[in-house]
Amino acid sequence: ALLGEKAGFDIWIGKKEQSETYSKIKFDSLISIKRPTWRFVNTMNWDRVDQIDVIWHEQGRIAFEFEVENTTAITDAIARGSNIPHNHLKRVIVIPKEREGLLSRKMKDPMINENIVKDEWKFIFYQDLEDFLSKNKKINLLEFEKLFKVPKESKQKQNSLNIYL
Repeated sequence: ALLGEKAGFDIWIGKKEQSETYSKIKFDSLISIKRPTWRFVNTMNWDRVDQIDVIWHEQGRIAFEFEVENTTAITDAIARGSNIPHNHLKRVIVIPKEREGLLSRKMKDPMINENIVKDEWKFIFYQDLEDFLSKNKKINLLEFEKLFKVPKESKQKQNSLNIYL
């Protein structure tokens, strides 16, 4: 949300997260427009869009949607995001680095992978996001988008059940 403000966007925080705080900042204080009119989104889908963790928008025209994997399962993020038509928006899932292997495995599921590819979901790690925020007073979107990653498969092999027998 703070990066979006620095980039000049209006900010929306998901309804569930609005009452929470981080670094002494209450999330609902970051909302620019308390009841945005989501442009190009079917009004029947607004309740689902209102649940998206963070949205950067320009007077209701969604430019970026962010789902934070800490509070949102990947499949839920993809389902909520599907309520917004493409219209050139960026869809981003924020994950902790240690969950990269799990995300990579989930992306092998045909249904999940098909929707990630179709809706052009991107991924960014928590630490990369925090570092970028601390180093940049003003946000260059092209530089910001260079942080987007494709999860790599974990090198660690899963233990076989028979080693525990």
